[in-house]
Amino acid sequence: PAGVRHKVDVVGDTEVRCWVHVNYILFNNLDLFSLLEAPLVVRGELGRRIGTAIREWVAADSRHVAESILGRNARRHETGFALLRLLAPVCRPRPDVLNRMGQARNFEPVIEYMHSHFDQPVDRNTLAKLAGLSPAQFHSNFRKATGATPIAFLKGIRLRHAQQLLIATETPVKEVATRCGYEDPFVFSKFFKRESGLSPCDYRQRVRMG
Repeated sequence: PAGVRHKVDVVGDTEVRCWVHVNYILFNNLDLFSLLEAPLVVRGELGRRIGTAIREWVAADSRHVAESILGRNARRHETGFALLRLLAPVCRPRPDVLNRMGQARNFEPVIEYMHSHFDQPVDRNTLAKLAGLSPAQFHSNFRKATGATPIAFLKGIRLRHAQQLLIATETPVKEVATRCGYEDPFVFSKFFKRESGLSPCDYRQRVRMG
């Protein structure tokens, strides 16, 4: 479900689960599954097809250990979209989805500002002014439209930018923190581990190794 990260429960000694964690993002930072009602468990033939797709992806990753970072991430994106196609028939739009998408578009100037200033302190009053709302109205309406508070939304932008820097560059973690709006590398590392499940250094190593 939207907002749930790295949660896997195994309920029996003979049970085998294969799983993958994928984020689908709209409008730069809107979780697709916050707009959809998706089943927690997919059974039967569809469940087997999803399991097969995941196992094939893992096998392909192990066969291409020397592949470039760009190539590996391209294949991962392909797998993500293939899984989305499998899930599509069992997902239903939430009743307010059209309204929320319309509201999200109304905040495009705010979202664009966040993307161009995520490495700087972002003031809520400035964001509210861009939206043409009072600060109190802005906070409430932004959350209704995106499913996240302005601060949480901004942190999501910073997290994904940090992940890109860690994967695609040799930028030191301290500089990654600064370029993502964190003056204190310790605060950044704590935030990154809480959100991704790994420290920045471990994340860089794990993703590159596959």
